[in-house]
Amino acid sequence: MTGAVFAFGAGAAGVLAAWELLAVAEGAWRGGGADRLLAPLVRARVEGRSPSAGERRRLGMVAAACLLVGGWLLGGVLVGAVAALAGPSVALAVVRSRRRRYAAALAHDAPTAARALADALAGGHSVRGAIAAAAPDLDGPAGHELRRAAGALRHGEPTATVLEALRRRARSRAW
Repeated sequence: MTGAVFAFGAGAAGVLAAWELLAVAEGAWRGGGADRLLAPLVRARVEGRSPSAGERRRLGMVAAACLLVGGWLLGGVLVGAVAALAGPSVALAVVRSRRRRYAAALAHDAPTAARALADALAGGHSVRGAIAAAAPDLDGPAGHELRRAAGALRHGEPTATVLEALRRRARSRAW
């Protein structure tokens, strides 16, 4: 009977330790290192930016480590090692997918941006002023791109250069 009580106590202590470990890991996740490691993924989704070579290497290493641990837990060391080999490819595929979704959302939002720009132009703004006036009212990729263009215009970039850069980034005939 005492063996069962000790086993129960050990099991309960293990569950509490795992719970505490998850709480510590969650705090570390929010705190810093993981945010910096995964920032290129966030930028690909929010800004449509491609990671630099160093960021791609770091993302590949993080993906390889996660796949190694996951494969190890699910199928053993060999499965983990094989899964880890796919890490860089998986990270690149995730970034590409996020950039494609950003571009699709940007193309989808082009009519809304055009209406906002037309309203600003009809209100008497110049092209430069219309971009600055329409940018804060738009959400998502279109708002981000117009705010980026408005910032470039505020810093003195020529209008034609800014609009051409916006068109190239959008990679859509709608823009």
